[in-house]
Amino acid sequence: DADAVLVSIADTGGADWRVDIKKQDGVWHPSLVLSARRTSAGTGGSVSGGDSYQEVTNTYATFFTGSQDVADINVQLQLSGVSVSIPRASYSTTVYYTVTTP
Repeated sequence: DADAVLVSIADTGGADWRVDIKKQDGVWHPSLVLSARRTSAGTGGSVSGGDSYQEVTNTYATFFTGSQDVADINVQLQLSGVSVSIPRASYSTTVYYTVTTP
């Protein structure tokens, strides 16, 4: 699916891991809220958490955890706060997913 965000975790050696998420705004209006949730567990390994929408902020926060190698974890992004009162412009932000070991 061309719209899907897919996250894959590889070369873990079977270890536990955590995915943190944050955004870095380019041009962004403070009324806009970006949220993310995990909509699949992918294939292989195990994944938990992240299955409810959480706001993505400019500070890293735990998104979901798991163990072993996992491919094609689906992530869905949601934009809220859109309104005709927000000035017309091209708004942009970059989402970062960082994998760490606990």
